[in-house]
Amino acid sequence: MGIEIGKSRFSETDFQLFQLHLKEETELLIEKVHRGEVSSDDRQVAFEIEGWLCHPTDFSPSPHNEEFLKVLDPLESSPELGRYNVEFQSQPHLLGQGVVKELENEMNRMKQMFSKRASEVGSLFLMTGILPTLTDHDLASDQMTSSHRYRALAEQVMHLRAKKPMPLNIQGKESLARMQRNIMFVSATSALHLHLDLNPEEAVRSFNLAQILSAPMVALSANSPYFLEKDLWEETRIPLFEQAVVTGFFTNQDNEWVGRVSFGSDYLQNSFLEFFQENCERFPAILPVSFKEPKEAFKHLLLHNGTIWRWNRPQIRIMKDGKIKLRLEHRVMPSGPTVVDMMANCLFFIGLLKGMKWEAIAWEREIPFSKARANFYRAAELGLAAELEWRKERFVSVRDLVLELLPLAKKGLLLYQLPPDTVNYYLDGVLAERVRSGQTGAGWQRRFVEKHGRDFRALTAAYFERQESGRPVNEWTV
Repeated sequence: MGIEIGKSRFSETDFQLFQLHLKEETELLIEKVHRGEVSSDDRQVAFEIEGWLCHPTDFSPSPHNEEFLKVLDPLESSPELGRYNVEFQSQPHLLGQGVVKELENEMNRMKQMFSKRASEVGSLFLMTGILPTLTDHDLASDQMTSSHRYRALAEQVMHLRAKKPMPLNIQGKESLARMQRNIMFVSATSALHLHLDLNPEEAVRSFNLAQILSAPMVALSANSPYFLEKDLWEETRIPLFEQAVVTGFFTNQDNEWVGRVSFGSDYLQNSFLEFFQENCERFPAILPVSFKEPKEAFKHLLLHNGTIWRWNRPQIRIMKDGKIKLRLEHRVMPSGPTVVDMMANCLFFIGLLKGMKWEAIAWEREIPFSKARANFYRAAELGLAAELEWRKERFVSVRDLVLELLPLAKKGLLLYQLPPDTVNYYLDGVLAERVRSGQTGAGWQRRFVEKHGRDFRALTAAYFERQESGRPVNEWTV
């Protein structure tokens, strides 16, 4: 979806031509993978962090992202759907002894750069899943970034809905029901996206394990309890995003609905290619742009994949030698609360993914897809208070499960030769302490409101102050 396009209105011929290109590129991708034209390098990691521009006095959204981005490197920064949304992207880093310091330095450098630039346009830069001060006014169509890409996306989504309003219904601690005539609910969500390169021989297992791990990951990183002043899920960003872009569904083998934003339809069975075949066959095009580049550039396939938002999304990258690199984009975690917290989250996921592949356990058989899916939504709603159905048909609290999985995550990180003291600091000193205290970003926000009342400006101001301190969220006072 980072690809800019030249227009926002399309004809029936545009859709037909795009589908033809998409089918050709999907078939070419299958051919190249079957011929072994796939990179086996799986030691690179990268990230994207979405955030907010806020007014420095009342902490409401500050709609100045275009001015904000004018002097920044487009390879490192980009606008998002709302005029108050921005994103920074890292360079790939090699998983190895120095990677933690490299990633942390890059996160801090970019955060400082964004904070400095925000002050130059009269704003503050803040990282959180959903901004507590967001109002209905901020979700109006005139708050959308002026980009052909976003205008086209908005128009085509509503076209596929025959102009019918988008219903939102979230039942959490409280209830929220709305009807929306645009896709601006998407702009209410900000995330940390982790990118991991995959060895083709392990790609199927890696994706399936990422699905299983999504439940504990969303629980321990939860940071989005409030939306439009309603107290909803621990990670309200999950149901909000899923209901923000609804253009139809299909049902999977368990008779569960699968939409454009979803947990997916099933585990992978035999090949990474199953995702792209499903994209081509199951999801109608939203942005039917025709590119002049040869089909080996996979422009249509990449654009189409960017309009299907699985919580674990497949990616491909075309190398200079023409080989394909397979990549996992883990989209479960929200933005914030601090760089230290986000680093701990990422390392736990990376370590577990590696460690679980070394265990002689048939994880997918012991935790079928339907259970992994149910676990994910239960964890998004209840956070660390959730109980998940795990191996051997036992129910276990998320807190106990995370602590149980910590040694396996450490083992995985040590296999990458990360320094033991660094691993212990992030997993024991940050993540485990957060889990034991029960104070995630969502937990802190709710405790603040319980003590000080529903003053969302004061909540956001206090959150910003503590984020700037850099101290992990389990150490924040209310």
